[in-house]
Amino acid sequence: MQLKIDKNNYKIAKRYADALVLIANEKNLLDNFYNDLLNVFEVYQNSSDFKSLMISPNFEKNRKKEVIKQIFENKINDFILNFLFVLIDSKHFDIFETILYCYKEGIDKTKNIENVFITSSIDLKDEFKNRIQNKLKEKMKKEVRISYLKDEGILGGLIISTEEKVIDLSLKKKFNKIEKELI
Repeated sequence: MQLKIDKNNYKIAKRYADALVLIANEKNLLDNFYNDLLNVFEVYQNSSDFKSLMISPNFEKNRKKEVIKQIFENKINDFILNFLFVLIDSKHFDIFETILYCYKEGIDKTKNIENVFITSSIDLKDEFKNRIQNKLKEKMKKEVRISYLKDEGILGGLIISTEEKVIDLSLKKKFNKIEKELI
C-alpha cells in the first residue's frame, strides 16, 4: 500500500497520529487501531463518493458523521470512530492518509522497528537478503523491515536508505566520482 503524504500538513497529521499512538499504546491496542484505520482508508480510497463527501466543505458536519456512523459503527473501535468525528469537526479529514502514514511510523518507532529501503540493479537472492537483514539488525540494534527496490540505473551495487541516512554503494555513484576527479 502506497500512501500519499501531504507534506504541507505533515506536522498537523503527525500530532494527530502521535496522540493516537500514545492512547493506543496505553490501551495495548496499537495494531487494533491500525487495522481500524486501514479499514477506513480502504473505504476512503475505493469509494470516490465517500471521499468526496468527507473532504467537501459543501456538506454539513452532521451529515458526514451520520455517514461515518452508518458505515463503521460496531465495525471499528469506538475511539477510532470518535477520532473520525474529531477530524470532521476540525476539517482535517482531507489529511487522513497522511495521519495513517504517521500513525504507522509511530507504531514502528514504539516497537523499535526501522524501515529500510534497499535499491539494487538486479533481483537479490533470498540468501543475500537474509544476510543483509541480519547484518542491519545487528548494526542498528533494532528490528528491520526491508523493502527491496530494483533500479537498473544504479548499474550495480546497493543503495541502503533509512529515514535518517542514505548509504550509496552503487556503481553509478562511483563512476560519477571518478568522472569528477578526471575533469
